[in-house]
Amino acid sequence: MARKATAAAAADGARAYLATLAPDVRKAVGQLRTLIRAAAPKAVESRSYGILGYKIEGRAFVYCGGFKRHVALYPVTPAMRREHAGAIAPFQVSKGTLRFPLDRPLPVALIKRLLKTRVAEMR
Repeated sequence: MARKATAAAAADGARAYLATLAPDVRKAVGQLRTLIRAAAPKAVESRSYGILGYKIEGRAFVYCGGFKRHVALYPVTPAMRREHAGAIAPFQVSKGTLRFPLDRPLPVALIKRLLKTRVAEMR
């Protein structure tokens, strides 16, 4: 029963977060959520640090958030930076955060590769 309550609270937190976002931001965050779920179907979503967080087997996997002019994916680990340096260069990266501007389509193929690297890192 406690697990169901926790899952319901996490879903409520995610819905509440999404409700605070402007429609264009919500759409982009929705795309990120879809990519994250495809990369890690067993990841548990919650609201963490004021944004959406995902855990795999209780360990932090990734976070994503929406802002006025961009959406962000966290963390961009050293392994992700090394493996995808050229591909992430056009995007703003700082302290483990990768920002994707809202005025351009999300780089879906790149995000998939980043998430694949992160999944492998967690193994």
